Amino acid sequence: MHKPTNHNNSAVGTQVEDVDDISIPLDANAQTNKRQLMDHLFEINSSGGTPLRQTLELAGEYFKVGTNPGNGLFGFAPSPNSPILDSNNGGQCQQNFSILMSDGTWNGSNPSVGNTDADGAGSPYDGGSYADNQSNTLADVAMKYYEEDLATGLTNSVPVIVGTDENSAQHMHEVLRRRSCNRTDQQCACYCWN
Repeated sequence: MHKPTNHNNSAVGTQVEDVDDISIPLDANAQTNKRQLMDHLFEINSSGGTPLRQTLELAGEYFKVGTNPGNGLFGFAPSPNSPILDSNNGGQCQQNFSILMSDGTWNGSNPSVGNTDADGAGSPYDGGSYADNQSNTLADVAMKYYEEDLATGLTNSVPVIVGTDENSAQHMHEVLRRRSCNRTDQQCACYCWN
């Protein structure tokens, strides 16, 4: 698991491999990892623009097996390049999530995904309630990495979970959760794309 920030604010991009600090026997490394992750979460300062689309695109590229996401997402090159496990370690069943938290609406330059929620590429998620006439929206970036097989060398055995992840193709994909907070009235709205 990794935690990047837009612009790598406060240099808190964090690579965390295990944060389970409740299993018995307790794992001291997991406790340290969780403490570091939580400390870094509270060190994030919002400043500059809100390039959510570009950051989500980098996260999708990070999940893709065989792709080197570079330093743009974390402020350092992650190792391994992709968090998707190999088949010997259960990767064919691994679910992948991105949690996108923001204090504002996306802005900045366009990602390079097009209008993937209405592209008619034969996905059961194209068109219908997912479609719009806009290209390179945050929903388009989310749809690209939901539809795309991020680990083509693995058997398609990702479980279908009703209400959370209903991608019947069962290929390796990314599920997005987005939390957006309006600072003026402290109300939060949660938008989830499955």
